Amino acid sequence: MRSVRDNRLPKTLLRFAIAALLACAAYGEVHADPTDVRPRVFVRPQSTIAGERMLLGELATIQSDHDELQQLVADLKAVDLGEAPPPRLQVTIPGQSVLDAIQEAGIPLEALGYSIPQTVRIERAGRTIENAEVLAEVKRVFQEDAALDIQVREVSWTNAQTIPVGETAFAVSRLGKPNGGKVPLRITATVDGKPAARFLATAIADDWRAVPVLSRSIDRGMLISPDDVEMVRLNMFKQPPDTADRLESVVGRRAKNRIDAGSVVRKSLIDIPPMIPQGSKVTMIFRSGGLRATASGIALDDGHRDATIRVKNESSRRVVEAKVLNPDEVEVGAE
Repeated sequence: MRSVRDNRLPKTLLRFAIAALLACAAYGEVHADPTDVRPRVFVRPQSTIAGERMLLGELATIQSDHDELQQLVADLKAVDLGEAPPPRLQVTIPGQSVLDAIQEAGIPLEALGYSIPQTVRIERAGRTIENAEVLAEVKRVFQEDAALDIQVREVSWTNAQTIPVGETAFAVSRLGKPNGGKVPLRITATVDGKPAARFLATAIADDWRAVPVLSRSIDRGMLISPDDVEMVRLNMFKQPPDTADRLESVVGRRAKNRIDAGSVVRKSLIDIPPMIPQGSKVTMIFRSGGLRATASGIALDDGHRDATIRVKNESSRRVVEAKVLNPDEVEVGAE
């Protein structure tokens, strides 16, 4: 396919065509006034355009009464004046730059009749992304995800997003798991197939999941056993954001405060009990080369597996640091 530039009349043929029309005009076959033969270009002082480039055809009225010059009219409309401003913004260019662009396109000014103001103000059309159009796409994406039982209520983002006018499409990416009925999203907008905006948003949703609920009250310091918990389907939108959603996140944990029966278990209200509680009697293991020795000690700190705690040797009364191996043993000097 040949480009518009390839279709443009060469200067020699252009001048020949105009000269021929002028000659015809002299014999009264076209117009009495020979200046009417030339295409006429009337540039408006202010215009609004839609595309990424400022084309003369969007800024001016370009006319010719002669079929022989319609290709020249098309070439004039395609004259490129540069990159357009961002949507809903404007730029002002000198009228002389329009003439310069016409000449750079290979079109002689003497082939035209024109009227161009000293300055030309050009605004690019744009619009603000509406909440409803994004919400519709977010709902569609979540409805197609069979792994989730989520009904989106609303979607929100911080700053208004301005995009060009044109055929708009949205892509929705989930950035994390639902938490407390909120889902972080990334929204990408394209206009006529080209990227136009990218921004973060939050979906507010009814998120139905089976979560642990206490079947009996648990007092402070008590460990939660499997018999204390049942799985109940709840709307996470109405639950605290730190609600534990897995059984293994709850069983074996210690309550920091009293938790009433029928309550969900908040992560902030439970703790993992130490493998070795403070004050427990432990076996201290000493290793040196191939030798191994043991002694009795008292844990001075709570300790989880692989944690380093202080231990007092019951015989020497000496306090050393040791690594927690299991509920009964610590290793002194372990790296």
